[in-house]
Amino acid sequence: MVEHEAPSMVCPCCGKNSGMLTLCDAHDWYDEPENEKYRNVINQFRPRAGENAYQGHGCMVCPSCEEAFYRKPDYCPLAILQGGLINLRFIQNRDRIEKELQVMLNYWREQSTDGGTIDYRTKLFNHAADELTGGE
Repeated sequence: MVEHEAPSMVCPCCGKNSGMLTLCDAHDWYDEPENEKYRNVINQFRPRAGENAYQGHGCMVCPSCEEAFYRKPDYCPLAILQGGLINLRFIQNRDRIEKELQVMLNYWREQSTDGGTIDYRTKLFNHAADELTGGE
């Protein structure tokens, strides 16, 4: 008898095990090489979570993350990871950049006070920031 491992039920947005994942279709992800690159990044921070991210017409996430980030797609940690910070390069006013980031990070804290989730999302954000600055 061959045993098959159950599909991963790890939410790529919060990094938690979930009994159920749902499609959040707030973003389209059709650049498969980029999708694979960022799935691998996610897997570095939370093994197997990347399998559920960047699935063409959305990501498979837990219901809490789908509810939180479908309404605020610009704040989605998965969108931030895959190029969501690039638009900051074009904002000339440094105070505005800092304000935008603070609002987003406050939203993340409002959505989850769990230390593991905050740590996981911080890793995603830091990776995106490193890419934005060229690893400086």
